Amino acid sequence: MIMLIVLGAFCLAGSAYLVGEAVTLPARERRSSVNRAANYGKVRALLGQRQLPFSQRVLVPIGDRLAGFTLKLHPKTTTEGVSAKLLAAGWSLSS
Repeated sequence: MIMLIVLGAFCLAGSAYLVGEAVTLPARERRSSVNRAANYGKVRALLGQRQLPFSQRVLVPIGDRLAGFTLKLHPKTTTEGVSAKLLAAGWSLSS
């Protein structure tokens, strides 16, 4: 007998939940639609960070790889020597 009352209470709670969901569905859909419309066209940064400029995203890593490749080809070459040569030529080595 007690088991039947507990089962009835669970069924009543489940049906109340489903009725509540059905009644509030249009309002939730409307709120979602308004939020989408309000945020349409806004640019969101990935992972909360602003996107880095092209030079920092692409050119700096390529330069680092080329510098590493050059140092592998000429092991006696140092970054200080290359920097001095670039400064003498009027260029600067940014790192």
